[in-house]
Amino acid sequence: MSSCLAMWVGADSIEPTPCPASVALFWARNGTGIRFFSNLCAFSDDGCSNVRTGDAGRMPSGASGSTAPRYDGSKDGDRLDCRRHLPPAFLFSSFLQEHPMKLTRNQTFRALFEKGPFVCMGAHDAITAKLAEECGAPAIFVSGFVACGIEAGEPDMGALSQTQMFEHIRRVARATNLPIFADADTGYGGMLDVQRTMRLWEEAGASCLHLEDQALPKKCGHFAGKQLVPKLEMVQKLRAMLEARQDPDFFIVARTDAIAVNGIEDAVDRLAAYAEAGADGLYADAPESLEHMNELVRRLKHFGKPLLFNMVTSGKSPVVSLAELKEMGFGFAICPVEPMLAMHKAVKNLMQTFYAQGCSTAAIADQLTSFEEYNKFVGLPEAVALEQKFTNVG
Repeated sequence: MSSCLAMWVGADSIEPTPCPASVALFWARNGTGIRFFSNLCAFSDDGCSNVRTGDAGRMPSGASGSTAPRYDGSKDGDRLDCRRHLPPAFLFSSFLQEHPMKLTRNQTFRALFEKGPFVCMGAHDAITAKLAEECGAPAIFVSGFVACGIEAGEPDMGALSQTQMFEHIRRVARATNLPIFADADTGYGGMLDVQRTMRLWEEAGASCLHLEDQALPKKCGHFAGKQLVPKLEMVQKLRAMLEARQDPDFFIVARTDAIAVNGIEDAVDRLAAYAEAGADGLYADAPESLEHMNELVRRLKHFGKPLLFNMVTSGKSPVVSLAELKEMGFGFAICPVEPMLAMHKAVKNLMQTFYAQGCSTAAIADQLTSFEEYNKFVGLPEAVALEQKFTNVG
């Protein structure tokens, strides 16, 4: 039988131990996501004694993901006979050595919190999503503001239906391997609509969404004239959404727009209620000062929920860097509309130059990605090779 490395992985260390092939994986959750492997050990099908116990010596006791006591009363660091101490349900065949298990996109999103604050880059279409991935973005944000512009050419005042937004998210998700954080507006109606939104966003390929407490007709969080639903109604929406969630690793962010409507006190009060209702993350849109931002962190950090900041350059909120957000205590951020605004400026300039210079492509050549570079970017060489694989037979 082929050999592999067995590892016991604790909070801060990994201890490799040579061991034969089969693998068992034991997952453990913490408050913000998953700790990659709480216990990971390898063992042979005929039993071995070179697997270490660790932590509290606990292992999953079934599909529910709950934990059960260690099976033998051994101490931390003891070596176990795998066949004797591990039940058959946890014995995975040795093919996992050649086909290692991968995190789902939902698990990948939650795991980002283990590494410190991060920014979800806005992507308004498949090409933008692919560019974000190439440039090192850890996750994608799909904005309702942007979708209204891209899909309808209209402002963010409820221009798209639930189904139209679902299709928009799905097109972006197909183009990238990165986790998708997708705007869910107000959930598109009542409690049943909120539950349908949850199911559709999961089906579309999203790993995270934010649900906001605006009343209809909703508006961009940085527009004037917003109205709010009662706090209890939003709490009920969150509970409905949490009940409809199929994958517990899907991350649900509760957003309030209360700062612009009622002030910072109401925003904090609402987010506290949303945290208690079970939201995974908290988001007060459009804080108007660094004082607002520090107050949110100070009064909400005891919930242990990551706080989200919107980096949009609207002039409404302070402009801060990721390093500054980390120092304040924010958990993650979105850069939601900047790629679309960059596209708007670049395309406008190109068209103006083209018509001003007598409709000559020579006048705009320096503003273009080359035809060859673009086709390489979207995977033309790989597509041609794949086609030839199935057509050049003989």
